[in-house]
Amino acid sequence: MKTRTKSKLSLLLATTILLASASGFTACGKKSKDKDKNSYKVKAEEFFFSTDNGKHYGNGRVEFSVEKTVYMKVVVYIESSDGEEHDVSGTLTIPKIKSVDAHYLKGQKITPEEDEVNGITTYPFEITTNEEWTFLFEFIPNEVGKIKMDLSFDDSIAEKYDMTNTIKIVKDDEIEDEDDDDDEEDDEETKKDKKKKDDDEED
Repeated sequence: MKTRTKSKLSLLLATTILLASASGFTACGKKSKDKDKNSYKVKAEEFFFSTDNGKHYGNGRVEFSVEKTVYMKVVVYIESSDGEEHDVSGTLTIPKIKSVDAHYLKGQKITPEEDEVNGITTYPFEITTNEEWTFLFEFIPNEVGKIKMDLSFDDSIAEKYDMTNTIKIVKDDEIEDEDDDDDEEDDEETKKDKKKKDDDEED
């Protein structure tokens, strides 16, 4: 009788150890999406535009001609509190356009998802934290009016970091002659302003 009891106890102990080990391995393999939203800060999310077919970019241009290609650069930098790399996914959604090209600066193409019924183009992307990521987009606006572009991230990033950038689409003879602010110093100043804003929110 004692032998049977000892055997049952040994079997129960072995099963408990096995389950605990399996649970440990599962926890180690969890993605960053399971982390607390406070573990991440979006340190930069900036839109830049080009008037010379993508040779130079600045943040001063807000008006573009209908049915002509818009060259746009988007820069994103997300910081994790533990200093390690984690995967973060997101989307850039733009209405009333025809997509021409979209890719990471590193060369990887971004395939847009077209919602023809609602006239919306969505670009999905995935980045890692603690590294600056740059995306290049080319698209053709097909209507005169304002275009609101929505940049958002997955559930691991707090909603306060979602961003909307608006540009105005006009006819050729209505466009204003605005200089692109393509100076690197001005780009850095924009990033500093964003960082200051985030630091103020923290306080």
